[in-house]
Amino acid sequence: LVQDNPIGRQIVALRIWSIRGKLLYTSDTTSILGKTYPMSEGLLRARLGDVISEISPLNDEENASLGVQYSQLLEIYSPLWRTGTNEIIAVAEFYQSTEDLDQEIRVLKQRSWFVVGLAILTMYFLLAGFVRRAGDTITNQQVELADKVTQLTDLLAKNKKLQTRIRQASASLAQL
Repeated sequence: LVQDNPIGRQIVALRIWSIRGKLLYTSDTTSILGKTYPMSEGLLRARLGDVISEISPLNDEENASLGVQYSQLLEIYSPLWRTGTNEIIAVAEFYQSTEDLDQEIRVLKQRSWFVVGLAILTMYFLLAGFVRRAGDTITNQQVELADKVTQLTDLLAKNKKLQTRIRQASASLAQL
């Protein structure tokens, strides 16, 4: 079952545990069959029917032989049921190499950084365009405002001349 399919070829080690934590089967010849190890959280949860997977650093006693060859492995716990019942009779533990997973993570990180970079670059150009247009609008408004101030100053000067002429005309009229 483990060796005759593509997924099985990726499996580095297989262990079968009793629900009490006793090692019943192992594909790793350096492990001691029949020894009872302290139950890990994954093994405890698999006894309850959950399938658990985690990256294992292989630094505990039961994984010492695997730790010689690998720095870390994907550890998967899966409950084994008695045929036709809901009774869990054992737990299977698979160890799978993380090389493919690490490679895929590297590729996904590169893609995500590319997407993030592209998004940032797009936002930068959009923001730069917005700021440029806003700056052009402000510059145009300043020019218009300066023109209006000049026109207003000219009108005020003309208004003063007209007021002076009105006063002179009023004085001339009063004299007449």
